Amino acid sequence: MIINLLPLISNKENFVEINEIIEIPDEYYKNTDIRKLDKVLVQGSIKRIGDNIFNLNAIVKGKMILPCALSLEDVDYPFEFNIDQNIGFDNNFEKNYKIIANTLDILPILWENIVLEIPSRVVKDNAKIKTEGDGWCLTSEEDLKNNKLSDLKELLEMEE
Repeated sequence: MIINLLPLISNKENFVEINEIIEIPDEYYKNTDIRKLDKVLVQGSIKRIGDNIFNLNAIVKGKMILPCALSLEDVDYPFEFNIDQNIGFDNNFEKNYKIIANTLDILPILWENIVLEIPSRVVKDNAKIKTEGDGWCLTSEEDLKNNKLSDLKELLEMEE
């Protein structure tokens, strides 16, 4: 998402308005828990607050699809957050972000903030936990105590 900063640099405008729907490329979230990311709405503005310093203030809304922690089924996870970040053009900034002439690509800034919104785990409503399968079953501690082998375990512990 390329923003033209020339109106701010030349003092023709006080701010540049942002009101766009963007699509995050698949390669961005290939190595994350995100299975799919719907188009993201970005509304806000960029202001010049000093020599080569700009302020990005925007609301970002969207929906990501994440795996359920219990069933691995898809879970819709809507997100909405505010970005209020100062952007200064120096050597460190230019290493991390794409600056071409008097434009700024804010997609990396948006992506950094979207990644911060990924929860550590989500659980789908009415998720069913699988308690048995091919050659295995889930047991409780009570089942283990009532197990016939527990007597053998006690005998082995007494011998030691």
